[in-house]
Amino acid sequence: MEIERYEPYHIGIKFEPGHDLGRLWSRVREALKTREYYIPNAPQFESRVGIVPSRAVMGIKGKTNVELNFAAGALNVIGEEPKDVSTIFKEVATDVLPSEGYDMDVVVSFYEIIANVTVKSDREPVEVLNESAKLNLEPLKERRATIAGLKINNTFTMRDKNYLTEVIIEPSRSSPRNRFTVHLIYRSKNIGEIGSFHDSVDNLISKIIHSLGA
Repeated sequence: MEIERYEPYHIGIKFEPGHDLGRLWSRVREALKTREYYIPNAPQFESRVGIVPSRAVMGIKGKTNVELNFAAGALNVIGEEPKDVSTIFKEVATDVLPSEGYDMDVVVSFYEIIANVTVKSDREPVEVLNESAKLNLEPLKERRATIAGLKINNTFTMRDKNYLTEVIIEPSRSSPRNRFTVHLIYRSKNIGEIGSFHDSVDNLISKIIHSLGA
């Protein structure tokens, strides 16, 4: 079993409703200019038709983007290397935004890690999932039914959506005979918990996949 890649890895900041995202966009872009980020051409926000993009890149460092999702009201750091994403997220959340006058305890609804992870397996994922579930699918034999995935979350024990944890494990759609895809969401209002979870992601995924017998 081997974690091959993250495609992509995302750490985001969901803002409380009512904030001027256009103003935040401008201030963060200007701040990133002084921190050795590449600043792409700005989309046109003000026009007769009043079209605002659903999301737009504010700055780029290496292979990691700092984006503002206008539709979701969220600032997201997205890339393929978790370490780089975490480093830039910390800079934005603990330096850039506070320096621009944002009180993070007030403006943030929650922080969120989202990842799609490709894991190579020595065994066929469908076989692993069916053995681990130990369900009697004999009544559905004629339909060739099988266990196609596993979902783990805390929505039945924690009602606060700001503290969501969810892991979905299924065979990779592009390589289903020897790879899993792990979809991961972790959400918290505490930035320290986000950092701790990020540090444990590889170990968490490895332990879960190993426990299935992969």
